[in-house]
Amino acid sequence: MPRFLLLIFILLFTQTVNAQNRIAVLLNDKGGTPYTLSNPSAYLSQQAIARRTQASIAIDSTDLPVNPAYINAIKNTGAVVLNTSKWLNEVTVDVSSAPNALAAINGLPFVKQTKVVGRPSTNGHHVNKYSFVMQNLQYKQHQLQKVASTSSFYNYGYAQNQIKMIDGDKLHDMGYRGNGKIIAMLDAGFFNVDVMTAFDSLRAHNRIIDTYDFVDHQTNVYDDHSHGAMCFSIIGANDPGNLIGTAPEASFYLFRSEDAFTENPIEEYNWATAAEAADSVGADIISSSLGYFTFDDSTLSHTYADLDGRTTPIAIAATMASRKGMIVVNSAGNEGNNPWHYIISPGDADSIITVGAVDSVEQYAFFSSTGPAADGRVKPTVSAQGMGTYVSSPYDNSVFSGNGTSFSCPVIAGMVACLWQSVPSATNMQIIEAVKQSASQYLNPDSLLGYGIPNFDSARMMLLSVNNPNFGKGDFIENIYPNPFSNTVNINFYADSNRKYSAEIFDITGKLLAKKTGIFNPYIINSFQLSTPTFAKGVYTLRIITDKGVYKRKLIKQ
Repeated sequence: MPRFLLLIFILLFTQTVNAQNRIAVLLNDKGGTPYTLSNPSAYLSQQAIARRTQASIAIDSTDLPVNPAYINAIKNTGAVVLNTSKWLNEVTVDVSSAPNALAAINGLPFVKQTKVVGRPSTNGHHVNKYSFVMQNLQYKQHQLQKVASTSSFYNYGYAQNQIKMIDGDKLHDMGYRGNGKIIAMLDAGFFNVDVMTAFDSLRAHNRIIDTYDFVDHQTNVYDDHSHGAMCFSIIGANDPGNLIGTAPEASFYLFRSEDAFTENPIEEYNWATAAEAADSVGADIISSSLGYFTFDDSTLSHTYADLDGRTTPIAIAATMASRKGMIVVNSAGNEGNNPWHYIISPGDADSIITVGAVDSVEQYAFFSSTGPAADGRVKPTVSAQGMGTYVSSPYDNSVFSGNGTSFSCPVIAGMVACLWQSVPSATNMQIIEAVKQSASQYLNPDSLLGYGIPNFDSARMMLLSVNNPNFGKGDFIENIYPNPFSNTVNINFYADSNRKYSAEIFDITGKLLAKKTGIFNPYIINSFQLSTPTFAKGVYTLRIITDKGVYKRKLIKQ
């Protein structure tokens, strides 16, 4: 367990409780905390600090953990501490076993306010938000006909349409498959992910970095709900001929923040804590197929006016994650054909990617929640295949077809990782803007698909034009050094596509003295070296040949 997850574990009282009297304790400040802005390595990983540095994001008070002294004082009232949130500066507790705890907490000088965030249903039943998706997982693998993949690298199997619809295959074929990017999956559980065939490759390469359950406060997330396992397969599966995910070479944290069979505001606070953990350990992207608007206790439910990106705790946390340099990709919701019909939170958050759903022929899926946000912003942001989307079964390693924005969300999240891998110098907001601008109806967004269906190859080209000063210049020799040279010469060559090359050195008589062949990678400076220890002093000619042209430079041996 990374020490930043361990820090969270130590700060919390890990007793499992079943009571419903859950309270959010909002704090006035972080006064007296032992953590300082000058020593961020005490609470942020090097990856998290580097992300901030690259995006010129200052470390501020919202990065400081909740004051441990405040947590201990709350514990001393008899309340059971469940989770803490540094971004919201709050502590969630259970007071059912201590009748006088709530009054004592309200009397503490650093407490700003307390809110009820969990209690028994007022309507006599719990909402299972995943029932719609589960009922539509009807088609077993043996009932489906495989579609042959035309990709030069992956045999996508059933995933071909959902990936090709957004030109994800083009990034994969160029080698951008998520390698080096870290995705935090926030969900209701990841049943059997530790044994599913689809994730053999991730396990073999230790790409599931760590797990944590912020509901039951344990590390095991593999015995809970199956929803997260299915969403995870859309990103991380590597099962050739059956299912390939959108980022099968990314690395992952699997966090459980959702109790699937209750619906209480505390789950928004759990999500905030999990998102903070994702930030602290250095995740680049959060993929979250979760959302909230109505609760078991209807008096705690949100109104549409609350969905302005600034009101619900989970939207505030999602926006904060973006301000820390991460990209949050969240499902829009499945309320499109219900009376509510709007997006659900945190889909209303600013500066995140909220994903709606289309069917296999790129038409609006009837269940996909609609926009706009309550303050008029375009929502959803973009859309991807969420109707007839293929996932791996956590139960028998088969492939299913299912519906839901829960499934269109990871389609986009994985490709965001590949896109960011292709242009690592881009900031999170540049990535988001490129995804929007590449989408099919960017100039005329609507409340059904938002900006439309993105084209990730086009988004990559847009980012390169901004982040690569050599973009659009064609192939060229960028530098040769040292020149004059002694025993070796270093060559930098910029190529605008994958190209085979031959690099040759000739003397003044035209005699070939040295040769090297290889393949240039696209849109970067390719560096290689030629050894020249036996060359006599004098003038030589370097010639680089590609399928696009011949490039020459004069060399001097000293």
